[in-house]
Amino acid sequence: MTPDVMPDASWMEGRFQAWLVAAAEGLGYLVKEPPRASRRPVKQRGNGWPDLMFVGKGRIFWAELKAGKNELYDNQRAVIDRMRANGATVFVWYPKDAAMILSILAAEPTSR
Repeated sequence: MTPDVMPDASWMEGRFQAWLVAAAEGLGYLVKEPPRASRRPVKQRGNGWPDLMFVGKGRIFWAELKAGKNELYDNQRAVIDRMRANGATVFVWYPKDAAMILSILAAEPTSR
């Protein structure tokens, strides 16, 4: 599945997230995202957790989404660094990364 519309720099985070979830689900991933009733960050025993978790193609990984000139907050950087130090794959994605994101999602897993 290739989305008909690709994100551009004008997209806000919510629209980017909806595009990404649809693209990933179209490629067979399970995607965990915050509850739709609230777009506030979900507290998971502390703030800073990535926005989305992806399960599929023999992989589990997370993505923190940013839009515009937004950067990681210190608490987000600390959580992501700790996750990576413990073997997790965590991406930080912007709308401009759409082509790369699609290639990551479409890639077949490497052998374990």
